Amino acid sequence: RACGAQLKQAIIHYVSRRAMDIDGLGEKSVEQLVDEGLIASPADLYTLAFDQIVGLEGFAEVSSRKLLEAIAASKQPTLARFIYALGIPDVGEETAKVLARSLGSLSRVQQALPQVLTYLPDIGLEVAHEIHNFFEDEHNQKVIRQLLDSGMQLQDEGELAAEFAASTTLADLLAKLDIPSVGPTGAQKLVARLDSLDKIIAADGIDLRQALNTRQAEAVRAFFRDEANQQLAHAIEAQLLAFGMHWRSEKKVAEGLPLAGQTWVLTGSLERMSRDIAKEKLEGLGAKVAGSVSGKTHCVVAGPGAGSKLAKASELGVKVLDEEAFVAFLAQQGIEV
Repeated sequence: RACGAQLKQAIIHYVSRRAMDIDGLGEKSVEQLVDEGLIASPADLYTLAFDQIVGLEGFAEVSSRKLLEAIAASKQPTLARFIYALGIPDVGEETAKVLARSLGSLSRVQQALPQVLTYLPDIGLEVAHEIHNFFEDEHNQKVIRQLLDSGMQLQDEGELAAEFAASTTLADLLAKLDIPSVGPTGAQKLVARLDSLDKIIAADGIDLRQALNTRQAEAVRAFFRDEANQQLAHAIEAQLLAFGMHWRSEKKVAEGLPLAGQTWVLTGSLERMSRDIAKEKLEGLGAKVAGSVSGKTHCVVAGPGAGSKLAKASELGVKVLDEEAFVAFLAQQGIEV
């Protein structure tokens, strides 16, 4: 992110509506702050002082104070929004949500090895490497530390998602290693004979040929003769254990989300939160948030200025909540606004 054009684009993305949603920072304002030497990373936004920005083009006293208030208000994002705001290559909003919901904490996302990330839905190895490489970069690590040190409080961090607890097998791990000639079926046969990674690594040709054909057995021996491959396999297993995904980890009951299978619609303006925040909260409860009302709509949240969608809901007899009732509903689900 160090070069000028990339830096500006990174900060423009960071402050954008679907990322940290910092009102008052458009492209021209960001470019001006960078050109004036006032910010050199997203973290520098949180060190800006009134005296530094008042008087700049487009910043009078009132707009300067409002900007600083908006920056301060952005310090409590959801984990998914924060991950998306970082601008990781090939990580859009949906992938950021997958990372947040599945791994449950920024720490796990930062540490996750590419092979471990591929256990998550819709994350292939190429994207997994992009994510891993981003968090391995020293400059990115420094910026994230500065952001957290600025008082950033990530919302909804918690445990690994229940469906991923004890979700892996030794055969899965072997398949992730992409050993030549040994696919998922071969991995299953190998594990049926040798029930631990250490045993497989230490096995001689005779042991391996009890489970595999000669070509496969030699491929496994050749693969694990490389110390780097041994270290990678052990690192993956150690991380699966640390995250709680290992086959020996404690299983958890995956409880259904309260709004799973329901479709909600947001219309009008909301005063207590932005529409994007309301959408995140509904999605966190398992709901699908649609852009139009139909007979399949479970509920409509209608703020001031609601028009045709509210009329459609009334016509179809769809349940409608105003903002006050919606906030009360969220409170019942244990979600503060």
